[in-house]
Amino acid sequence: MPMDSSVKKLSDYPAIKKLAAALHQFNANEQGAAIMIGAGFSRSAAVHINKEIRMPLWDALSRRLLEKTSPDSPELNFSNPLRIAEEYRASFGSAALNDEIRTLVNNEVWATGVIYTSLLKLPWSEIMTTNWDTLLEQAAENIHSPYYTPVTKTSDLTWAESPRIVKLHGTIGITDTLIAAEEDYRKYPTNFAPFVNFVRQVFIEKELCLLGFSGDDPNFLQWTGWVRDQLKDHTRKIYLVGALNLSAAKRKYLESLNIAPIDLWSAVKHIDNTDLQHEEATKLFLRALQDEKRTKTLPHQWRPADLHPKNFSNKDHSRLYNDMEYASSLLSGQLEQLKYDRESYPGWLVCPPSLQWKLKTQLSHPSPSANNLAALDADCCAKLLYEIIWRRNTTFDYIEPWLAEECLTVANPDAPCAISKKQQLEICLALLKNSRWQDIDGDEAKTNAQQYTERLIHILEKHAQYLPDCQAELAYHRALMARDKLDFKAIENVVEDIIGEDPVWLLRQALFVMELGRYEEAKELVAQAYGKLRQNYRHDRYSVFTLSRLQWAYRLLRAYSWFDDSIEKLNPFIEGIYREWLCDPQVHINSIENKIKDEQEKQQESQNPIEPGFQQGHYKDNTNNRTFNSDTEVCLLLEGLTREVGMPLRVTGAVNVNMFANAVGDLLEVGGSGNCLADCVLAIRAAGSATSPIIAKQFSRIAIACLPVYVVKTLVEYIRSAIDYWTVQYESGKNAVVALAELIVLIEVLARLSVRLESELAKEVFILALSLGAKPKFQHHWLIPVIAHALQFSLEAISATEQATLVEQALAFPLPHECQGVTDRGWPNPVVDNVNSRDAYLRLAPRIHELIKAVGSTDVKSKSNALLRLLPLARKAHFLSVTEREQLAHAIWGDSTDQMKLPNTTLYLHVFLLLPSPDADKAEQLIRDSLYACDESVLLASQSEIRCYPSPEANAIRTLYSGMANAAINKETQLLPTPLQAQILFDNLVVWQSDDIDNDVAVDTRRDMVSNLANALAHAIVPALASEAKTLDRFKKLQLFLQLDGAKAALPGGIYFAGISEVTAMKVEKDIRTALLSGEADDVYFAVTALKQWTILAGADVNPLFISLYSRLVFTIESGRVVGLQYLLSAAKWLVDERLLSDEQVEGLGESVLRIFEEYSYNAIGTDTMKSVRASSVRADCARLTQALLQVSPDKVELTELLSEAKKDPLPEVRYALEEHIE
Repeated sequence: MPMDSSVKKLSDYPAIKKLAAALHQFNANEQGAAIMIGAGFSRSAAVHINKEIRMPLWDALSRRLLEKTSPDSPELNFSNPLRIAEEYRASFGSAALNDEIRTLVNNEVWATGVIYTSLLKLPWSEIMTTNWDTLLEQAAENIHSPYYTPVTKTSDLTWAESPRIVKLHGTIGITDTLIAAEEDYRKYPTNFAPFVNFVRQVFIEKELCLLGFSGDDPNFLQWTGWVRDQLKDHTRKIYLVGALNLSAAKRKYLESLNIAPIDLWSAVKHIDNTDLQHEEATKLFLRALQDEKRTKTLPHQWRPADLHPKNFSNKDHSRLYNDMEYASSLLSGQLEQLKYDRESYPGWLVCPPSLQWKLKTQLSHPSPSANNLAALDADCCAKLLYEIIWRRNTTFDYIEPWLAEECLTVANPDAPCAISKKQQLEICLALLKNSRWQDIDGDEAKTNAQQYTERLIHILEKHAQYLPDCQAELAYHRALMARDKLDFKAIENVVEDIIGEDPVWLLRQALFVMELGRYEEAKELVAQAYGKLRQNYRHDRYSVFTLSRLQWAYRLLRAYSWFDDSIEKLNPFIEGIYREWLCDPQVHINSIENKIKDEQEKQQESQNPIEPGFQQGHYKDNTNNRTFNSDTEVCLLLEGLTREVGMPLRVTGAVNVNMFANAVGDLLEVGGSGNCLADCVLAIRAAGSATSPIIAKQFSRIAIACLPVYVVKTLVEYIRSAIDYWTVQYESGKNAVVALAELIVLIEVLARLSVRLESELAKEVFILALSLGAKPKFQHHWLIPVIAHALQFSLEAISATEQATLVEQALAFPLPHECQGVTDRGWPNPVVDNVNSRDAYLRLAPRIHELIKAVGSTDVKSKSNALLRLLPLARKAHFLSVTEREQLAHAIWGDSTDQMKLPNTTLYLHVFLLLPSPDADKAEQLIRDSLYACDESVLLASQSEIRCYPSPEANAIRTLYSGMANAAINKETQLLPTPLQAQILFDNLVVWQSDDIDNDVAVDTRRDMVSNLANALAHAIVPALASEAKTLDRFKKLQLFLQLDGAKAALPGGIYFAGISEVTAMKVEKDIRTALLSGEADDVYFAVTALKQWTILAGADVNPLFISLYSRLVFTIESGRVVGLQYLLSAAKWLVDERLLSDEQVEGLGESVLRIFEEYSYNAIGTDTMKSVRASSVRADCARLTQALLQVSPDKVELTELLSEAKKDPLPEVRYALEEHIE
C-alpha cells in the first residue's frame, strides 16, 4: 500500500523520515530506534470482546478511585492522578489498589488487533511500555521476525536478548507490584534501578519514540523528567507521536524539553471521533515507517533487467539467426541497460544462486556469436565484449575458444579501444582464469596453451598499475596453476605474494597456506580477514560488498576453529539481514549440492530408461528424453566459488572439516568437468585417505584403464613431484601430520596408476616404493599398506624380462625384524619370480646370506618373507651355490638329518618341497604325513561349534584343507595322500554336517571351511583313492556333500566315480552341464575344471558325453553369457589346444572372441558393474584363446589384430597374458 499523501504533507514528516532512517539503520552510523508504548496505544489498538468498548485511560482510573475515597465530593479533580492513587492506597491498601487496576483493565477481555502486528513487525531495537496489560507479549508470540523477548522483572534483563519488550510498570497476573501511585514513582529509581539504568542506556544510544502518550500523561511527565535530570545534554531527541493537536506554545514547550513532536492531527482532524482519530493516527504513523523502508531501494534488491522482447513475431525470431545486421542492432541497443546493471551490481563476492541464471542468460536474445559481433562497429563490439566477459566472470561461466579469441583483440591496453584500460585488463584476467580449462592433449596443444597463458600474463604484468590488486591476481593464478599440477614447491614460492587491498585476499592466501599444511598460520589469516571485514562493516552496514565477504570469512573461521567454542556469534543485526541480503554461504553450498543431486538423478534415469506401464506388456522408453548435461557447469560453479572465496575442499590440521570434498566425489561420479586430468587432480585433492570412496571410484582399475595415456603420464609426473615435496616435509618434522596424510593418498594413487605404465616407468615407481619403505620414518603403520600397493601394482606392470633386473633391489628390501617398531601385520614382501642367471647379479651374495640367516630366526613373519624371496632363486637351476643351498637347507630343517621337523612359517607345506633339504625323501614324508595323516580329533574339529571369531580352530582347519589342495595342484609337487590316507580322509570328511547357525559371521566361516574341504576332496583326496575304493556308496555320499553351502568346489571330484557305471557317468555329466549354466561364476569354474580333468582322465577314449559338454560350453560362449565367462574362455582355449573341437566350433569361437573382446572394452562398460570386475580377466583369456585359434587358423587377420591390440592393452594382466610366468 503506498504511503498516504496526507502524511507526506505533515510539517513533521521530516521527523518521521529521520526516525525511519534510524529504525531501519539506513546509515552506517545509525544505532537503531526504540519505542515506549503508553496507555493511549492500547486504547487505539486493543480489541474488546464487546467491540465497542475502548481500553480505559488514566482519567477513568482516577474517577474510579476518587469515587471510593471522596464519594460526597461534588466535583472530581483529576489534576494529579498519581496523588489520587496514593490517597486510595493510604485508605484501602496496596492490594485494593492493584485489584482496582485489574478490574478496570480486565486483561482477559482484550485481544490484540492489526495495529499490534504493524508495530511488532518493525525492527525496534527495544520496546518499552508502562502498560499493565499483556497484549504486547501476546501479539509478539505470533511475530517471528524480529523475535521479541518479554522482560517482566528486572532479573530478566540478565538473560533476555535484544530486542525485548520491557514491562517497566509491572504486569497484571505476573508481578506483585504495579506502578500507579505517587510514592511508586518516587521510589522507582531505587526499587527498580536496573530498569532505570536500562532506559537511561536506551535514551543515550537509540532514537526514542513515545507512542500512546499525551503531553499531560503522568508516565510521560515522570519518565521525560527523569531523563532530563539524569542525562542532561547527553540524551538524543525524543519523538512524541500522536494526534496531538499542539498549539504553538505547547510545541515550543515540548521542544524545550528536547522532545520532537510528530503531530498527525492535520491528517486525521476530519474524523469526528476522538478515539478513531488516535487509532487512525497510529496506523498512519506505523505505515509511514514501513513505507520509508519500501521506498528506499536497498542494494540487495538488485536484479538484472529482462532483455527478452515481450512481443516478438516468428518473422523477427527468424531474423535473429539469418540477419546479422538485425541481430547486431538488437545487441547494440541493449548496451546501456547492460552497463547500468553491471555498474549497479552491489558486489556480492559470489553471485547469489537465485540471480546467476538470470545474469548468465541476460544476453541471449540474440545470443552473441562471431557473426553478429562482426556486424558491430569496433566501439560497440569492445563494449559488448566487456559486458559479456563481466557476466561470464561473475557467474563462473566458461568462455568458449571463439569468444576468447574475440576478447583477446580488445584485452591489451597497448591497443586502445572504446573501453578503459582497467576494463581491458579485466578481460585479460578473465581469459587467464579461463585458461586453466584448456585441453593439453599432446605436446603441441601443451605448447600452445603455455604460450597463450604467458601472453596474457605479460599483458597483465606490463599494465598492472591500471588493475587493482593485479599482482595478487597473478600470484593467485600461479598458485592455482601450481595446485592443478600438485606442485607444492611452486605454491610455496608464490604464496607470500598473494596480498591485496581487499581483505578477501587473506582468505585466498590462507587457502594455499592450508594447502602447504600450515594450519595455524592459515587460521590466523582467516581471523585477520574476518577482523578487517567486521571493522569495515561497522562503518558501512548497507554494503553488500562487505557483508558478503564478512559472511564467507565467518564461515571459514568457524571451519578453521571447529572445536573452538570461543568464536563469537554473529552480530544480531547481521543475523537478522544476511539471508535477506543474499549473503548466506550455506545457500551457495546447498545450491551446488542440489545441482549435483539433480545430475545424479538424471544419470540414474539414463541408466534405467525403461518405465514399466501399468497395463500388461506396456512400457515407456525414455532413452531419447535426455536433458542437457550440465555437470560441467556445476564443476565450473564449484571451482569458481572455491577460487573466489579461498575455500579449501577440506580443512586439515588440528581439525579435519569436510567443506566440499564429498560434493566433489559426487560430482566426479556423474561426469566431472570433462577435463580428465583436472578431474583426477581434483579427486586427489578431495581424498581424505587412501580408502576414501573418491579414490576407489575415480581410480578404480577400469577407470584407470580408460584414462588417456598423456593423462596417466602427466599425473604420475605430478604425483612424484608432490611425493618428493611431502617426503622432505615429513622427514623434517614440518607439518608432519598433514604431510603423512598427503603421502598416503599420493602413494596410493601412484600405485594404482602404475599399472598403466610402460616397464621402464613402472620400474621407477617400484624402486621409489622400495626406497620409501626402507626409510625408518616411512615404516608407519598408515604408510605400510600404500607402499605395499605401490610395490605390488608397479611390479605387475613390469614385463617378466624387466622384472629380472630388479632382483637385487627387491631382495634388499628390509624384512620386518630389520625395521624398528614395525609390526608383522601387512608388511610388504616384494618377490620377483623371474630371475636371470646368477652372473647377472654381482652384489647378491651378502644379501642372500642375510636372508638365509633370517630363515633360521624365530621371527615367523621374517622367516616366511625371507623364504618367499629365496624361493625363485632356489627354483632357478644353478642359481644358488652349493654352499648357499646347504646353508638354506640347514636354516629350514635344522642341522640334524635324523631329527628333521617341519619349520614354523605361514607358508603352505608343499613349498618346502621346492626348497633345498638335507633329505628330500624324508622331507616329503614329513609333509605328506603332516597334511594327510590326520588323526580323528583334527577331522572332527572342522565340525565343532565355532565359539569365537576369528576362530583359531577354523583357521587351522582351513589352512590344512587348502594346504592339501595346493600341494596336489602344484605341477612341481603334485603331492597326494596314499590310497589308505585318502580313503580315511574321504570317509571322515564327506559326511561333514553343518549345525544350524543364525549368525552371519559363523555362516560365512562355515561356508569358507566347507569350500576349502571341498577343494581338498576334489584335487587331493578323491584322485588318490584306489580303484576299489571308488564305490557307488562313496559316490552317493559325495553327491550329498555337494548339496552343502560352499561344497560346489568338490564337483571335479565326481569325475573319478564316472567309471563305475553309465548311470554315474550321466550323473556327473548332468552336474557339470548344470554348473556350466549356473548363475554363480565359481560354479562355472568348478564345471570347466571338472570337464578338463575328466577329459585328461579318460585319455584317448572318446566319450559322447564329452562331445555334448564341449558343444554346450562353446554354445554358452556364443550365446553371449557373461557369468563365469573368463573360465569358459580359458576352457575353450584348452579345448582348442588339444584339438578337441570341430572346425565349425573353432570358427564360431573365432567370431565370438572378437565380439567379446570388443564388448569388454573398458570404455564400453561401467566402472561399478560386475562386467568391470571381470573385464580384464575376460580380455586376457580372449587373448589366450585367440593365440590358440591362430595356431589352428593362422590366416585370420581379425584375430591377429586382436592379439596385437591385446599386447598394447592398458592393463598388465592383458598385455602380458601371453607371457609364461613361473607358478
